[in-house]
Amino acid sequence: MIRRTTISAALAGLVTALALSSGTVYAAMAAPDTASEAHAHAHGHFKHGRHGDFEKQLEKLHAQLKLNSQQEALWKTAVDTMHANREQMRAQHKANKAQMKAAMQQPILDLAAMHAAREQQAQQARQLHEQTTQAWLNVYNALDDQQKTMVSTALKTRWQKMAQHRAEMREHQEHDEAASMPAAQ
Repeated sequence: MIRRTTISAALAGLVTALALSSGTVYAAMAAPDTASEAHAHAHGHFKHGRHGDFEKQLEKLHAQLKLNSQQEALWKTAVDTMHANREQMRAQHKANKAQMKAAMQQPILDLAAMHAAREQQAQQARQLHEQTTQAWLNVYNALDDQQKTMVSTALKTRWQKMAQHRAEMREHQEHDEAASMPAAQ
């Protein structure tokens, strides 16, 4: 699970970086980590639409890169792939919730079948992530050195912001844990 989350975060960072300066993956590409998103929403970290901000950053980067016609075609393919795969992930998430709700109604759970279904869903998610990643890598590989430098700068900036955000979240979590502990008597 940690490896998948790390890979998803890395892919999300790549796509985000392509969008920012070339700035997330999604992280926009990555399947949402619902636990961390729920925590972030509960603490007001996502005041604006996650994907809406990403789309704005992507458009900004797109304008900065000044793509030629070949690069533009690859960009459009990457954006279309990203959007289509995000919708498939949403549909998959909705189906997962329905399956869980149905399982809750069963007197005896079939854990082997639930595991097999989860593995199949994880494989489909990996395929969608890989499609999206490959589409963005095709864009990146078609860029000239100046454009790649812009993307690289954006990625590094994004990584720094992500590291800062993780540190803030860790600090917030430690504060929450300390506040929830009973006072020593």
